[in-house]
Amino acid sequence: ITRALDQAREGFVREASAGDDLWKWAKILDSPSAPRARLRNYEVWRGEVGAPLDASDTSIGQALALRTSSLTSASLLFEVSGPDGTFEPWDEQSASAIVCAWDPSLGRLSLAPEHLLVVRVPTEESTAGKRSPLVGGVRRAVAARLGLGETSACEVALVALVGEQAGSELSDDATALSGYGLSPGSVLCAEMRIGDAPLQSVLLYDRIQNTADLAFNHPDRPFDTEEFKLAVSKTATLSEIKVKMSEVLGVEAQSFHLRRSRKAAQLKDETKTLRQLGLADSGGMFVGKGAPCKPDQSLVQI
Repeated sequence: ITRALDQAREGFVREASAGDDLWKWAKILDSPSAPRARLRNYEVWRGEVGAPLDASDTSIGQALALRTSSLTSASLLFEVSGPDGTFEPWDEQSASAIVCAWDPSLGRLSLAPEHLLVVRVPTEESTAGKRSPLVGGVRRAVAARLGLGETSACEVALVALVGEQAGSELSDDATALSGYGLSPGSVLCAEMRIGDAPLQSVLLYDRIQNTADLAFNHPDRPFDTEEFKLAVSKTATLSEIKVKMSEVLGVEAQSFHLRRSRKAAQLKDETKTLRQLGLADSGGMFVGKGAPCKPDQSLVQI
């Protein structure tokens, strides 16, 4: 670790000596009053600065457990102390949460720097033995960063943007992020709650991620497979989709059946959803004449 720290310092000084303005700050590293420096683990994929590595004869591989984790490379952060020679305090019992604020005037997540938040939150040990921040802790930290009082923290709704709970509100303050299947670096959305109105971030996620655009034909015109188009939920059942199609087609829902394509078999079980049938991203369905066969029946064309 000591050798790696020296090499990093030398590298920055060399860049500063080349005259590039980008590296002017590094000139102080080669002066008699050079500040202290240390290396810290850095997770590039989520921008998480990890624990400092003690300057010692320990190898980088041992310090980062590269052998046990089967990794062959790692990213490190070169940290410089403040004017008083101290570093930013490090608390291994806390973790970072990445939060994007919702901008109601834009109707989407805000990418303004003041709305892209990385909050440091104390962790609790979960049932799996891993430490993870509580939802309530993240909520209060976000409220503080947005300049809201303690009493207003409950008005901040947190919505997961990744993982199994993506598009869902994290409503239980006593549950850890890991309880929702989220890691500390998972991206969340913070939206101010307005009475009992539905969260706009949840509606947007559902509209983008859970909506399928289906092209389909009229049963009397089987070759024009893109004559009509309909936006439906990917969690909608075939029977629900048929009702919507019938309104567009002007025919009774019981008078037609659905297939994946014109020559495919009938989809008999109309209680299944598009996702269950693997049709969530298919883009189209075929509408055939006649009610669907029962599960124990087959259609024979002669």
